[in-house]
Amino acid sequence: MLLDWMNIAIDTLRAEPGWLMALIFLVAFIEALALVGLVVPGIVLLFALSVAIGLDPMLFVWAWISASLGAFIGDSASFALGRRWQPKRYGEVVARAQDLFQRHGGKSIFIGRFIGPVRPVIPLVGGMLGMHWPTFLKFAIPACVLWAPVYLLPGMIFGASLEMAAAMAGRLAVVMVVVVMGTWFGLWLVRLVYGVSARKSSWWIKRGVQWSHRHRILGGWFRDLTRPGSREVIAMVFLGLVLAISLSVLIVLLFLAPSLLPQWSVPFHPATWASSLRNEWADPIFVIVSLIGDGWVLSVLAAIMAVSFIMARRWMAVGHWLVAVVGVWLLAWGIDGLMGLLINQPPPASVAHESLTDLPHRGFALLVTVVGFFALMVAKDMSARARKWPYVIAALILIPTAFSYFYLELASILGLATALALGIGWTALVGMGYRHRARVRAFPVRMLALFFGAWLLLAGVHVHQQLETRLAESEVPINPQVMSQQRWRSGGWQSLPDRRSLLGPEIAQSIDFQLAAPLIGGGNGDGKRGLLAQLEAQGWVSVPAISWRGVMLGLNDSPMHWPRALNGRSEAILMTRTQGENGQVEVLRLWDSGLLLETDESSPLIPVWLGQARVVQLDRGLLGFRRWRDRPDPSPVEALQEQFGDEVLIRVR
Repeated sequence: MLLDWMNIAIDTLRAEPGWLMALIFLVAFIEALALVGLVVPGIVLLFALSVAIGLDPMLFVWAWISASLGAFIGDSASFALGRRWQPKRYGEVVARAQDLFQRHGGKSIFIGRFIGPVRPVIPLVGGMLGMHWPTFLKFAIPACVLWAPVYLLPGMIFGASLEMAAAMAGRLAVVMVVVVMGTWFGLWLVRLVYGVSARKSSWWIKRGVQWSHRHRILGGWFRDLTRPGSREVIAMVFLGLVLAISLSVLIVLLFLAPSLLPQWSVPFHPATWASSLRNEWADPIFVIVSLIGDGWVLSVLAAIMAVSFIMARRWMAVGHWLVAVVGVWLLAWGIDGLMGLLINQPPPASVAHESLTDLPHRGFALLVTVVGFFALMVAKDMSARARKWPYVIAALILIPTAFSYFYLELASILGLATALALGIGWTALVGMGYRHRARVRAFPVRMLALFFGAWLLLAGVHVHQQLETRLAESEVPINPQVMSQQRWRSGGWQSLPDRRSLLGPEIAQSIDFQLAAPLIGGGNGDGKRGLLAQLEAQGWVSVPAISWRGVMLGLNDSPMHWPRALNGRSEAILMTRTQGENGQVEVLRLWDSGLLLETDESSPLIPVWLGQARVVQLDRGLLGFRRWRDRPDPSPVEALQEQFGDEVLIRVR
């Protein structure tokens, strides 16, 4: 699985620091090369590699040296190329770099290193403009030295959070960084694809149009749509390519769907990608995001826009708008029904939302089409240079919403991917007709204000009415089971999970033991006292729920006992005790498994708890940062087993 692969990759790079430094050097070098760096997502790659550094001081120093050296050699190579290469025509990025030099002179070498779009061409332009080597070195060396930690630290903090936030209920830091970096990468990808594919000077588009006109079959279909000299030729060809790619992706995903859904045939929880990210602090945020893009909001919004087009007598717009919105809903509904018949696998009982099984996800397909087709309508009335921005804004809306659907288990990754392919493809198909037939108008300021104003108003009302309901519905359900105590001891315990998460180090994921005992009063052990009383008698002390104030006050040598989640729920019991005279701290965590044991007809059912019992130790990282880590010490579990006995405690690990 992807997250397992990520953990393995991080551990491998940490174990082989030489390879890690070589990769950091190589990425920094390639990202600095003239023109090549424009199409290489160097910042994303550096972020991914610096995750493996964490807060290790020595790794950070060597990574700093490697990144600085790679950036300097790449800048130097670009500068040397610029002194020899004097092109007659300049691209847009080179023109921006020249403008930077006109305003700041030699300082542009230093400034440009921190500006993404022009960073790979600033040294090139400096060489082209005849800058001397000493002047270049005066600005390039300090720029590369200071640039490296600026771009390494975000990934290092994220890498540290993979260990620190492994102790959190749903890894809040991981969730937020994933959303930010995913959104940034999506925007970068949209801008790159649009910039490469939709320029009028793109030779391959011109030759493709000419070839289609000469073709005896395609010429009859597309000659009228791609008339030479038409303002929409580039847009029509671009939309046609998008349609072809989206349709191909959709067909492939639907064909592979039966083999990509193995989870429907096994117990669905507890450890899924989404449940491993769940956090009680982040849940309300993503519930709000999901409600903003809910089907009810989008349907009413689409109706309002259709009425506004009718009132403005924009008959071409209202016709294509209705075809796009209604058509994608019917297509998604029809494809989902067909796939349900073909796959014929009922979802497990632990699915909180039926939409998780949608293939494609109808709500997200509708969102993609509403936002995408509106962006296409707005882009038609804008200049060719500015047309990318409606699509960038559309991506900015879609990426967080898609993640919220995945996070709350409203949709599967496959459901979102097929919905995205369907929505984009259908938008491109209907958009080709609209761009060909509709006339150009003035920039639609009123239409933009109505669209976003109505959306915000509808979303506000919907969030106010449905927030608490959606929060309750989005909780991962606990599957109640009843089993005899004898069956549990003879192997039934293996039906319960042996790990609580797919994220973080193995020691933080795994379950150590299962314990059958009532929480309060009567039951096993001494037959009189409940589980809490027995633990307190052995020196265990309950830990209060953590708060932001507690975080600020706890930045010292005292261990920070962040809650850990199983199915998005924090521990039912979190206790600590000091271990002897050495000052080490033991931490006990118990989660409700949902399993109840029968002993006899007259006795109450006994709950089974999933537990971790660990010794934690203090590690000091970069800049004196303190982290409390689990140690692979079996003594806490052995002590619990001796206290409760083999009849009620089963060791899992």
